[in-house]
Amino acid sequence: MAVEVMKEVGIDISGQRAKNVKESLKEHFGYVITVCDAAREKAPVFPFTPNLVHWSLYDPESDFQNPAEKRDVFRRVRNEIQAKVESFLEETAKQEPQLAKTAEAR
Repeated sequence: MAVEVMKEVGIDISGQRAKNVKESLKEHFGYVITVCDAAREKAPVFPFTPNLVHWSLYDPESDFQNPAEKRDVFRRVRNEIQAKVESFLEETAKQEPQLAKTAEAR
């Protein structure tokens, strides 16, 4: 359903896959953002990451609605993520001008 609602806004995530956190523990990130409360509670320590951020987003898989209701929940979460990303980019651009240049290049 995530693939379907992302296609509605012109984004193809069909080739994406969930990655095991172990794959990233030795990476250096400026920010790590957890997006659900369960992830926050179980989040590993990222020793090379100075900024850990949590967004308490509703898990659209947590309810067993009919397909139309479930699709609406996925859309709502998609839109909330978009708004949070845009706000995050604006705020970090104020604090770290180099991030603004990187975001503009995309």
